[in-house]
Amino acid sequence: MIKEVLVLKESLKRYVDGSTMAGPSPMEWKHAEDMVGFLEPFLDATKTFSNVRKPSSHIYIKEVWTIRRLLLDEKHRDSAILQNLALQMQKKFKKYWKNPNLILTLATIFDPRYKLMFLTFCFKKAYGEGYEASAKVEYIRNWLKRYYKEYERASARMGWASSVGSS
Repeated sequence: MIKEVLVLKESLKRYVDGSTMAGPSPMEWKHAEDMVGFLEPFLDATKTFSNVRKPSSHIYIKEVWTIRRLLLDEKHRDSAILQNLALQMQKKFKKYWKNPNLILTLATIFDPRYKLMFLTFCFKKAYGEGYEASAKVEYIRNWLKRYYKEYERASARMGWASSVGSS
């Protein structure tokens, strides 16, 4: 909504100038422009994940990583409003990132562009080089192994065993 108001900024200024109403100050217009610039990637991520005509689960980590990078970006430190907003959002993001969605994380790994190396990179950046990042990656790796073993058993029951072992 703010974005649409900014498109009509000049018209609104002329309307306010011709009436007795008080309009936004130049500083308020600047805050609105900064807010739109800051929130635009969040809108893009929301549109990506809510798109029902195109699968998006494979880019889950990439989109979450983009949001993380935006929240940590230093250029928002110039505006007190954006800095406060970013800090509040970082708290919620850290809570969310503590236990990322397993299924969507796996979908990212199955995308040939990302694989487990990308996830390892992201986890090491987010959690540091220590135990927590390694433990999360290892949990995902073990889950994949268990899933594959189950797939192998199901394939053998269905008579597909000859094609499973060859890959």
